[in-house]
Amino acid sequence: MHHVENDLSFFENYFDKKKNPIKSDSKILCSDPSHKVFLCNFEGKELSADIDFLSYEDALRYNKFFSNDHPELNNKLWIIAFSGQGDYWFIDNSKNLIGWFNHEEGEFDYSKLLNFPINFVDFVKFAQLVGVLDNENWKILNTT
Repeated sequence: MHHVENDLSFFENYFDKKKNPIKSDSKILCSDPSHKVFLCNFEGKELSADIDFLSYEDALRYNKFFSNDHPELNNKLWIIAFSGQGDYWFIDNSKNLIGWFNHEEGEFDYSKLLNFPINFVDFVKFAQLVGVLDNENWKILNTT
């Protein structure tokens, strides 16, 4: 059984709460319940240079464009984050696991999606850790 209260308290450690939470998650075509809790209750935010989490509004917009461009994947993948370089992070709705597409691969191809065996909550932890390491590396580079 999924515990929404656990997700809410976890996400509060990393993200700002929405002033007006989304009341219905019916437009969120993502099967991961933790991600739905996140989108309805928290603002998007960059946790590392390569992982910028989408807000509810941005997620709907990005996923609409993606669905229009790739109708064969409609409802299979849900974009959750991006990097400034054109990479995208997804939830695979069939597995509730994270996938990453490197823009250097060219046009999007599902077979080139790199799969991570982690769920959304673990992905947030991963992103936060990468952000800490990014900051530490900048400190080291700026002091030498």
